[in-house]
Amino acid sequence: MLQDSATDRIHPDALSTRDNRTLTRIYQHPLSHNLELRDVTALFDAIGQAEPLHNGEIRLSVGYEALTLVRPHSKDLTADEVILLRHFLDRTGWSPNAPQTVEEAAPDANDMVIVIDHAGARIHHLGTEREAGHTDTVGNARHLLHETYNKDPDKDRKETWPADQRFFADVADLVQGAGRIVVISHGTGQSNEADHLMSWLDSHRKDVRALISRQIVADLPHMSEPELLALAAHVIAELVSDSSATV
Repeated sequence: MLQDSATDRIHPDALSTRDNRTLTRIYQHPLSHNLELRDVTALFDAIGQAEPLHNGEIRLSVGYEALTLVRPHSKDLTADEVILLRHFLDRTGWSPNAPQTVEEAAPDANDMVIVIDHAGARIHHLGTEREAGHTDTVGNARHLLHETYNKDPDKDRKETWPADQRFFADVADLVQGAGRIVVISHGTGQSNEADHLMSWLDSHRKDVRALISRQIVADLPHMSEPELLALAAHVIAELVSDSSATV
């Protein structure tokens, strides 16, 4: 893979002749009607990832952005799918007219990310891990397992609340004294464990709640740890940019 986050930009010369040709054909006018799926997946294997899904769809990703395509009946993509690819590549900075280098503010060493779901939490020192170039981000995270998850996940929330409180207290203890904190979770409503954490912090640990700069929802089952770190770093960069703009 030629890049490890959505903030990295690679000069087109780093791509193979085939991949450069595919990128050009996606943007050509008039619209290409014989763009083969295998050429598109090869391009995404170079700039990100092309992942076949069990239902026959194909998930294309660059950094933390993703696009799912239905496998075409023929070998060629439809005109609508080519348009979708253009918009996706525009968003991820791979349009031929996009700048090839994007500078973003790096996270501070004390900035943290909490990746949380009903099974547990993973906590990273965001700035330290990215600056050190860690690839084994799972090994560098602090893991906290939710003790009720494997015992009886179908229990009513009120019945598990004492264990929930211990779990949330452990999370708070690990991130106290952090700089900015980004919380990433999966799901909405009752299935969003981050909402339960926030509620607990509002009542019990206002000092930690004040450190949380942003809460976001992501597709946790389909995102790697480096992609989640890249997403959190991008959010921190946005916060720094917004802060600078108001000064």
